[in-house]
Amino acid sequence: MPTIESGNWPFFIDAPDARVSIRGLRIFRPKAGAIWVYAIGSLTIANCRIENVEPTVEFGMQGGVSGALSGGIGVCADPHPPSNANPGKPGNFSGTLAILNNDIDMGATPGPLSLGITIFSVGLSPDHEVDIYVSGNRIRNVTEPAINLRVVDGRAHIERNAIVTGAVLGSAANPDAIRVVGPGSYLVAHNTIDCGWTDGGATGIT
Repeated sequence: MPTIESGNWPFFIDAPDARVSIRGLRIFRPKAGAIWVYAIGSLTIANCRIENVEPTVEFGMQGGVSGALSGGIGVCADPHPPSNANPGKPGNFSGTLAILNNDIDMGATPGPLSLGITIFSVGLSPDHEVDIYVSGNRIRNVTEPAINLRVVDGRAHIERNAIVTGAVLGSAANPDAIRVVGPGSYLVAHNTIDCGWTDGGATGIT
């Protein structure tokens, strides 16, 4: 595989009307995250390998947390979880967003927050609705959700993913391996989850 080593978010995609495809790359030890999609018309990220993402305090500040934070693949205009105060820019996103058959090992260590695939505040009726496919991914060693979707104007399919959280917990109570929050149409099916967190409130799917 062609390899990209280190670098702060090696891919930052701001292309609201474009179709972008990233396939068959290995991204090794990036800082903060590997692929941040800020605006897109249609997206495919497939058959990539992401390893040992290094959390940074700078990205933690951008995401509204007090410590270091990392993410494998982020599809959002604002890394804050969506709220009235931080609504994001859902109109930045439209078309099909496909994240397929990727191998993500976040390499989580005690202390920082590490997430796998995050999609926040995407799609806007009636012209910019989205169809999301998060399927066939292998995600390991996270301290927070391996798959985290919040506020989708459109339809999301989360299927046939294999998640092994590892035993390292982040600072948040009641962590979830797959988390779905807010409006949208969601299908979550045929996923395999090995939840190694010792938190009594930890869940596979919330």
